[in-house]
Amino acid sequence: NVGHQLLTMLAGITIFLGAFLYNFYSLRQLSLHKSTRQYSVARSFQIRENVRIFKLIINAFSKAGGVSTAGFAMFGFYLYGPPEWNFYRFVSAALFDLFMILFCLLFMFLAIQLDTIFQKEFNNIGVIVMTRK
Repeated sequence: NVGHQLLTMLAGITIFLGAFLYNFYSLRQLSLHKSTRQYSVARSFQIRENVRIFKLIINAFSKAGGVSTAGFAMFGFYLYGPPEWNFYRFVSAALFDLFMILFCLLFMFLAIQLDTIFQKEFNNIGVIVMTRK
């Protein structure tokens, strides 16, 4: 079961990094060969947007991932802690839930704060104004 989860996680990370490196390499090629004009405007815009979003995800997940590490440590204690410490195991399960909620909120906050386009769209729909009231 744990091996399946690790394999799934590694596959996701590998696909993410592969897509990021492909787009980053394409953007680099695009900027190095400006005179050849081998890419259309739509393709070059899409490559720039892909790289921008990948960098945003990496930046936000690296910060929010630090918060979730403590939550997963609590979950590990819940699963593998001594059976006679039931109270502490249930408290650690509750703290895991709390840290996962904190992770989601922090990721959403960072995604909005780190990207001006996200900020503009959230301002347009009024989410930021509602949260400040």
